[in-house]
Amino acid sequence: MRDLFVPTKNTVVADEASERALATRKILLINGRPGRGKTAWAHERAKRRGAVYVRLYSHWSLRMALQGILRDILQVHVGLFSIDRLVARLWEGLCELPGIEHELLVDEADYLLLPQLRRLLFILRDGFDSGYCLPTLISIEGLAHKLDAPESGLYEAVKSRLSERVTFRDCSSADARSLAEKLVEGTVLAPDLVDDLLRIARGSLRSLMTSLAGVEQIAQAAEVKRVDLATYRRLLALTSGSTVAVESDHGAPSLVEVARKAAVA
Repeated sequence: MRDLFVPTKNTVVADEASERALATRKILLINGRPGRGKTAWAHERAKRRGAVYVRLYSHWSLRMALQGILRDILQVHVGLFSIDRLVARLWEGLCELPGIEHELLVDEADYLLLPQLRRLLFILRDGFDSGYCLPTLISIEGLAHKLDAPESGLYEAVKSRLSERVTFRDCSSADARSLAEKLVEGTVLAPDLVDDLLRIARGSLRSLMTSLAGVEQIAQAAEVKRVDLATYRRLLALTSGSTVAVESDHGAPSLVEVARKAAVA
């Protein structure tokens, strides 16, 4: 598989929303089910725009979270400072970066709902209010649901600063075919095969990518230059002893020992 980032409908919408959030100086919320490409988009945007990407972890305390973010920003070890000193160093670190936007992409933002990390959400809000950072919060669903709850309480202070929300939807057929065309090497995948892989993946971009990599392995081992659904099922049957392709939520099997004669079987 080629090491490329291929834009999808979701990522185009997210980029447009990010630019609007920057222009209006608002917080952006990105949400969606797992495997829809949110993290891949965040990594690509950080690389392309020079934004800061940080990932939260469920086992982090507030101190560990601040230290982890500072490590990502400054690329140095941060000592055991007080919480207030860590926060001050965070803003200093962002101001030391080139550019004036200080875009901060916070992945796994649902962990901000955990008791030990809840204060970090309001630290980010304060940093936003002070002009130190422009956060984009990337979550699955929990944070969005909390902000939507009638009893959102303290979270209302964050909700009122949101520019908009972008939900990453299921991967479309057009996106799946574009990914297959631009990422798969050495063989062409027919539209009927790509559509079937997407059906099995149930809209998950991550599962689809696993499937595409598996098909590529099989096709290259069999020296097949074009694979449609019928050919793929024959290859699977010849390698697994089955007459029907095995469907899995995890995508296509990673089979590499394929007899070359299977290509014309």
